[in-house]
Amino acid sequence: MNGRRPLSGNRRREQNPAYGLLRPIDESMTDREKWERAVAAVRLEYGGLSQEVKERVLFLLKRVQRGKERVHQRAAGLNGAEICAACGGQCCMTGKHHFTVIELLTYLAKEEDLFTPRFDSGRCPYLGDDGCLMSPSYRPFNCITFNCEQVDSLSQRSEAAVFMHVEKELREAYADVEGFFGNRFLHGLFINFERDILQRRQILRGVAADGAGVDRQV
Repeated sequence: MNGRRPLSGNRRREQNPAYGLLRPIDESMTDREKWERAVAAVRLEYGGLSQEVKERVLFLLKRVQRGKERVHQRAAGLNGAEICAACGGQCCMTGKHHFTVIELLTYLAKEEDLFTPRFDSGRCPYLGDDGCLMSPSYRPFNCITFNCEQVDSLSQRSEAAVFMHVEKELREAYADVEGFFGNRFLHGLFINFERDILQRRQILRGVAADGAGVDRQV
């Protein structure tokens, strides 16, 4: 023995095993690079699912969308649309982590074109010149369920109870998708990128991942 302590591997995560690059990946990758790699990884795994599994996933995602529509309708009934239009999206300044794998899967399952985030805008990257880049049924959980004080002040106690009920149903619909895939998604796509993709772990696990065997090289 030479008296030196043995190396403990990639402790500081300075090497990306997918690329073999000796660099601190968390610090040097831009948000756009992370987004593109995360989208590519989820798209690859989703494409490897059987048709039967895809149909089940679509069923679960449609339930999520119906829940979002009910929540949105409740807010719209309180003049939420007019208030939000006049506000200009002040509650949308820090929404980068709100978009989840579940929203991405909805775009993929329904074969909808995915928007291009604006990571250089200085505000929420999913906010365009005319508001959110996503229609209500595609918006993230945090966005669709949030009511600012101005909107919330218009709600009667009975209406607040109904809103809490439909929000609970939506949360349960999200939990069903997470349970199906055996993974947690509500913390956001970027978190799944750090926790799963960079560690070469599958995102779509559980029942859906049986036999998928995706070799991640994205």
